[in-house]
Amino acid sequence: MKCPKCGFEMKKVGRIGLAVVYVCPRCNWK
Repeated sequence: MKCPKCGFEMKKVGRIGLAVVYVCPRCNWK
């Protein structure tokens, strides 16, 4: 998955219920 803000590859950091949480290591987009 690519970050919508800067196009960097996002990292999977966990999940809340059914949603998987991604965070961008470059610009910290959640």
